Amino acid sequence: MGRALDEETVARMIERGELQEDELFYQIQEDIEIPPGCNGMSSIVREAQVIGERLTILKQAHLRFSLLSKVSYNSGLDYERYYRDLFNDIQTHRDIWFTKLFNADNPNPTRAEFTVGILGTLCTILRQRGDLKGCMEVMPTYMEVLKRYQQMTEGCGSEPQINCCEVLTFKANIIRINLGVQLGDMKMAVQALRSAFAHEKKEKALGRYDLDGNSPDYDGIFEMFIGHNNYEEVSDAELFNVLNFMSEDRDREGPPLKLRQCGCCDKMETMHGDFKKCSRCHDQPYCSKQVR
Repeated sequence: MGRALDEETVARMIERGELQEDELFYQIQEDIEIPPGCNGMSSIVREAQVIGERLTILKQAHLRFSLLSKVSYNSGLDYERYYRDLFNDIQTHRDIWFTKLFNADNPNPTRAEFTVGILGTLCTILRQRGDLKGCMEVMPTYMEVLKRYQQMTEGCGSEPQINCCEVLTFKANIIRINLGVQLGDMKMAVQALRSAFAHEKKEKALGRYDLDGNSPDYDGIFEMFIGHNNYEEVSDAELFNVLNFMSEDRDREGPPLKLRQCGCCDKMETMHGDFKKCSRCHDQPYCSKQVR
Protein backbone atom coordinates (compact mmCIF):
# COMPACT_ATOMS: atom_id res chain seq x y z
CA MET A 1 0.00 0.00 0.00
CA GLY A 2 1.52 3.33 -1.02
CA ARG A 3 1.80 6.47 1.07
CA ALA A 4 -0.55 9.31 0.21
CA LEU A 5 1.68 12.37 -0.28
CA ASP A 6 0.54 15.67 -1.66
CA GLU A 7 2.37 17.48 -4.44
CA GLU A 8 4.08 19.89 -2.05
CA THR A 9 5.57 17.04 0.00
CA VAL A 10 6.87 15.27 -3.10
CA ALA A 11 8.38 18.50 -4.41
CA ARG A 12 10.18 19.09 -1.09
CA MET A 13 11.50 15.49 -1.18
CA ILE A 14 12.95 16.21 -4.61
CA GLU A 15 14.44 19.52 -3.42
CA ARG A 16 16.11 17.87 -0.40
CA GLY A 17 17.52 15.07 -2.54
CA GLU A 18 15.39 12.36 -0.92
CA LEU A 19 13.81 11.63 -4.29
CA GLN A 20 15.78 12.03 -7.53
CA GLU A 21 14.10 13.36 -10.64
CA ASP A 22 15.14 10.31 -12.67
CA GLU A 23 13.62 8.06 -10.00
CA LEU A 24 10.40 10.01 -9.82
CA PHE A 25 8.30 7.97 -12.21
CA TYR A 26 9.29 4.66 -10.63
CA GLN A 27 9.00 5.89 -7.04
CA ILE A 28 5.59 7.44 -7.65
CA GLN A 29 4.19 4.14 -8.89
CA GLU A 30 5.62 2.07 -6.05
CA ASP A 31 5.46 4.25 -2.95
CA ILE A 32 3.27 7.28 -3.49
CA GLU A 33 -0.42 7.70 -4.13
CA ILE A 34 -1.43 11.01 -5.68
CA PRO A 35 -4.67 12.09 -3.96
CA PRO A 36 -7.74 12.46 -6.23
CA GLY A 37 -8.11 15.90 -7.75
CA CYS A 38 -4.37 16.68 -7.82
CA ASN A 39 -2.79 17.63 -11.09
CA GLY A 40 -0.31 14.90 -10.24
CA MET A 41 2.88 14.36 -12.14
CA SER A 42 2.83 17.46 -14.33
CA SER A 43 2.92 20.03 -11.50
CA ILE A 44 5.37 17.99 -9.40
CA VAL A 45 7.77 17.51 -12.29
CA ARG A 46 7.50 21.14 -13.36
CA GLU A 47 8.41 22.40 -9.89
CA ALA A 48 11.21 19.86 -9.51
CA GLN A 49 12.65 20.81 -12.88
CA VAL A 50 12.50 24.54 -12.16
CA ILE A 51 14.21 24.11 -8.79
CA GLY A 52 16.72 21.69 -10.31
CA GLU A 53 17.65 24.22 -13.00
CA ARG A 54 18.26 26.89 -10.36
CA LEU A 55 20.44 24.54 -8.29
CA THR A 56 22.48 23.57 -11.37
CA ILE A 57 23.35 27.23 -11.96
CA LEU A 58 24.34 27.60 -8.30
CA LYS A 59 26.45 24.42 -8.43
CA GLN A 60 28.25 25.61 -11.59
CA ALA A 61 29.16 28.91 -9.93
CA HIS A 62 30.09 27.34 -6.60
CA LEU A 63 32.28 24.68 -8.25
CA ARG A 64 34.45 27.42 -9.68
CA PHE A 65 34.25 29.65 -6.62
CA SER A 66 35.23 26.97 -4.10
CA LEU A 67 37.18 24.29 -5.97
CA LEU A 68 38.53 25.21 -9.40
CA SER A 69 39.98 28.47 -8.09
CA LYS A 70 42.12 26.41 -5.69
CA VAL A 71 43.30 23.69 -8.09
CA SER A 72 43.83 25.75 -11.26
CA TYR A 73 45.94 28.72 -12.33
CA ASN A 74 42.89 30.95 -11.97
CA SER A 75 41.74 32.78 -8.87
CA GLY A 76 38.20 33.05 -7.57
CA LEU A 77 37.96 36.35 -9.45
CA ASP A 78 38.38 34.58 -12.81
CA TYR A 79 34.84 33.21 -13.09
CA GLU A 80 32.81 36.38 -13.42
CA ARG A 81 30.57 34.92 -16.14
CA TYR A 82 29.34 32.09 -13.88
CA TYR A 83 28.78 34.45 -10.95
CA ARG A 84 26.84 36.81 -13.19
CA ASP A 85 24.75 33.91 -14.53
CA LEU A 86 23.75 33.13 -10.94
CA PHE A 87 22.89 36.77 -10.20
CA ASN A 88 20.84 37.09 -13.40
CA ASP A 89 18.98 33.88 -12.63
CA ILE A 90 18.08 35.13 -9.15
CA GLN A 91 16.71 38.29 -10.74
CA THR A 92 14.70 36.33 -13.31
CA HIS A 93 13.39 33.64 -10.94
CA ARG A 94 13.31 35.68 -7.76
CA ASP A 95 10.18 34.00 -6.38
CA ILE A 96 11.67 30.50 -6.65
CA TRP A 97 14.95 31.53 -5.03
CA PHE A 98 13.44 33.39 -2.08
CA THR A 99 10.39 31.22 -1.38
CA LYS A 100 11.86 27.78 -2.13
CA LEU A 101 15.65 28.00 -1.71
CA PHE A 102 16.32 30.98 0.58
CA ASN A 103 13.18 30.80 2.72
CA ALA A 104 14.07 31.54 6.34
CA ASP A 105 12.82 28.19 7.67
CA ASN A 106 14.73 26.17 5.07
CA PRO A 107 16.70 23.42 6.89
CA ASN A 108 19.48 23.67 4.28
CA PRO A 109 21.29 27.03 4.77
CA THR A 110 24.24 26.17 2.51
CA ARG A 111 22.51 27.44 -0.62
CA ALA A 112 22.18 30.91 0.87
CA GLU A 113 25.70 30.65 2.32
CA PHE A 114 27.24 29.74 -1.05
CA THR A 115 25.28 32.44 -2.86
CA VAL A 116 26.39 35.13 -0.40
CA GLY A 117 30.05 34.25 -1.04
CA ILE A 118 29.58 34.22 -4.82
CA LEU A 119 27.65 37.49 -5.04
CA GLY A 120 30.20 39.13 -2.73
CA THR A 121 32.95 38.06 -5.10
CA LEU A 122 31.00 39.42 -8.08
CA CYS A 123 30.66 42.77 -6.25
CA THR A 124 34.41 42.74 -5.59
CA ILE A 125 35.20 42.06 -9.26
CA LEU A 126 32.99 44.91 -10.43
CA ARG A 127 34.19 47.31 -7.74
CA GLN A 128 37.87 46.60 -8.34
CA ARG A 129 37.36 47.07 -12.07
CA GLY A 130 35.77 50.45 -11.47
CA ASP A 131 32.29 49.36 -12.57
CA LEU A 132 30.59 50.98 -9.59
CA LYS A 133 27.20 51.08 -11.32
CA GLY A 134 27.34 47.33 -11.92
CA CYS A 135 28.40 46.75 -8.32
CA MET A 136 25.47 48.81 -7.05
CA GLU A 137 23.10 46.75 -9.19
CA VAL A 138 24.27 43.53 -7.54
CA MET A 139 24.51 44.96 -4.00
CA PRO A 140 20.76 44.91 -3.04
CA THR A 141 20.39 41.23 -3.97
CA TYR A 142 23.67 40.42 -2.22
CA MET A 143 22.46 42.12 0.96
CA GLU A 144 19.04 40.47 0.76
CA VAL A 145 20.49 36.96 0.47
CA LEU A 146 22.88 37.73 3.34
CA LYS A 147 19.91 38.84 5.46
CA ARG A 148 18.14 35.55 4.72
CA TYR A 149 21.25 33.62 5.73
CA GLN A 150 21.41 35.64 8.95
CA GLN A 151 17.77 34.74 9.63
CA MET A 152 18.51 31.05 9.03
CA THR A 153 21.43 31.29 11.47
CA GLU A 154 19.53 32.96 14.33
CA GLY A 155 18.98 30.38 17.06
CA CYS A 156 20.38 27.53 14.95
CA GLY A 157 22.70 26.34 17.74
CA SER A 158 25.44 25.47 15.25
CA GLU A 159 28.70 27.24 16.15
CA PRO A 160 30.32 26.64 12.73
CA GLN A 161 27.30 28.17 10.97
CA ILE A 162 27.22 31.12 13.37
CA ASN A 163 30.94 31.77 12.82
CA CYS A 164 30.51 31.45 9.04
CA CYS A 165 27.64 33.93 9.07
CA GLU A 166 29.67 36.42 11.11
CA VAL A 167 32.61 36.15 8.71
CA LEU A 168 30.41 36.59 5.63
CA THR A 169 28.79 39.62 7.26
CA PHE A 170 32.23 41.07 8.00
CA LYS A 171 33.33 40.53 4.38
CA ALA A 172 30.17 42.24 3.17
CA ASN A 173 31.02 45.21 5.37
CA ILE A 174 34.52 45.38 3.88
CA ILE A 175 33.00 45.54 0.40
CA ARG A 176 30.56 48.24 1.49
CA ILE A 177 33.36 50.26 3.12
CA ASN A 178 35.42 50.28 -0.08
CA LEU A 179 32.41 50.88 -2.32
CA GLY A 180 31.20 53.72 -0.10
CA VAL A 181 34.60 55.42 -0.34
CA GLN A 182 34.68 55.07 -4.13
CA LEU A 183 31.14 56.46 -4.44
CA GLY A 184 31.70 59.20 -1.87
CA ASP A 185 28.84 57.72 0.16
CA MET A 186 29.77 58.49 3.77
CA LYS A 187 26.68 56.82 5.24
CA MET A 188 27.35 53.48 3.52
CA ALA A 189 31.07 53.46 4.29
CA VAL A 190 30.91 54.54 7.94
CA GLN A 191 27.92 52.36 8.83
CA ALA A 192 29.82 49.35 7.50
CA LEU A 193 33.02 50.49 9.21
CA ARG A 194 31.38 50.69 12.63
CA SER A 195 30.03 47.15 12.17
CA ALA A 196 33.53 46.02 11.17
CA PHE A 197 34.99 47.60 14.33
CA ALA A 198 32.53 45.64 16.48
CA HIS A 199 33.36 42.35 14.74
CA GLU A 200 37.12 42.88 15.02
CA LYS A 201 36.98 43.80 18.71
CA LYS A 202 34.88 40.73 19.45
CA GLU A 203 37.24 38.42 17.55
CA LYS A 204 40.30 39.92 19.21
CA ALA A 205 38.74 39.43 22.65
CA LEU A 206 38.19 35.76 21.78
CA GLY A 207 41.76 35.42 20.44
CA ARG A 208 40.49 34.49 16.98
CA TYR A 209 41.42 37.51 14.88
CA ASP A 210 44.15 36.69 12.35
CA LEU A 211 46.41 39.73 12.35
CA ASP A 212 49.04 37.95 10.24
CA GLY A 213 46.62 36.91 7.49
CA ASN A 214 44.41 38.92 5.15
CA SER A 215 42.30 40.56 7.85
CA PRO A 216 42.36 44.35 7.37
CA ASP A 217 42.41 45.29 11.10
CA TYR A 218 40.46 48.53 10.79
CA ASP A 219 40.39 48.72 14.58
CA GLY A 220 44.20 48.78 14.87
CA ILE A 221 44.72 51.14 11.92
CA PHE A 222 42.14 53.69 13.07
CA GLU A 223 43.48 53.58 16.62
CA MET A 224 46.85 54.74 15.25
CA PHE A 225 45.23 57.58 13.30
CA ILE A 226 42.85 58.75 16.03
CA GLY A 227 44.80 57.85 19.19
CA HIS A 228 42.14 55.64 20.79
CA ASN A 229 39.55 53.05 19.81
CA ASN A 230 36.45 54.51 21.41
CA TYR A 231 34.91 55.04 18.02
CA GLU A 232 31.48 55.92 19.45
CA GLU A 233 33.09 59.24 20.37
CA VAL A 234 34.35 59.85 16.82
CA SER A 235 32.12 61.56 14.27
CA ASP A 236 31.15 59.93 10.99
CA ALA A 237 32.89 62.73 9.10
CA GLU A 238 36.21 62.11 10.88
CA LEU A 239 36.06 58.36 10.24
CA PHE A 240 35.22 59.01 6.59
CA ASN A 241 38.18 61.41 6.25
CA VAL A 242 40.53 58.67 7.47
CA LEU A 243 39.03 56.18 5.00
CA ASN A 244 39.54 58.66 2.16
CA PHE A 245 43.13 59.33 3.23
CA MET A 246 43.83 55.58 3.25
CA SER A 247 42.41 55.19 -0.26
CA GLU A 248 44.37 58.00 -1.96
CA ASP A 249 47.31 55.83 -3.03
CA ARG A 250 44.99 53.19 -4.46
CA ASP A 251 43.06 55.82 -6.42
CA ARG A 252 46.25 57.10 -8.08
CA GLU A 253 47.16 53.57 -9.20
CA GLY A 254 43.82 53.13 -10.98
CA PRO A 255 41.49 50.11 -10.89
CA PRO A 256 43.36 47.07 -9.49
CA LEU A 257 41.43 44.65 -11.69
CA LYS A 258 41.30 45.10 -15.44
CA LEU A 259 39.83 43.11 -18.31
CA ARG A 260 42.59 41.16 -20.01
CA GLN A 261 43.86 41.33 -23.55
CA CYS A 262 44.72 38.24 -25.60
CA GLY A 263 48.48 37.94 -25.95
CA CYS A 264 48.13 36.74 -29.53
CA CYS A 265 45.43 38.80 -31.25
CA ASP A 266 44.89 41.75 -28.86
CA LYS A 267 41.21 40.91 -28.42
CA MET A 268 39.74 42.10 -25.09
CA GLU A 269 37.71 39.77 -22.89
CA THR A 270 34.11 40.77 -22.11
CA MET A 271 34.07 39.54 -18.51
CA HIS A 272 36.93 38.87 -16.16
CA GLY A 273 38.15 35.31 -16.60
CA ASP A 274 36.75 34.75 -20.10
CA PHE A 275 40.32 34.20 -21.34
CA LYS A 276 42.31 31.25 -20.01
CA LYS A 277 45.93 31.55 -18.93
CA CYS A 278 48.81 29.82 -20.69
CA SER A 279 49.53 26.44 -19.08
CA ARG A 280 53.29 27.02 -19.46
CA CYS A 281 53.86 30.51 -18.11
CA HIS A 282 50.61 30.61 -16.07
CA ASP A 283 50.36 34.32 -16.86
CA GLN A 284 49.71 35.16 -20.52
CA PRO A 285 45.97 35.14 -21.38
CA TYR A 286 44.68 33.79 -24.68
CA CYS A 287 41.20 34.03 -26.22
CA SER A 288 40.92 30.59 -27.88
CA LYS A 289 42.81 27.38 -28.61
CA GLN A 290 43.30 28.54 -32.20
CA VAL A 291 45.60 31.39 -31.17
CA ARG A 292 47.31 29.73 -28.21
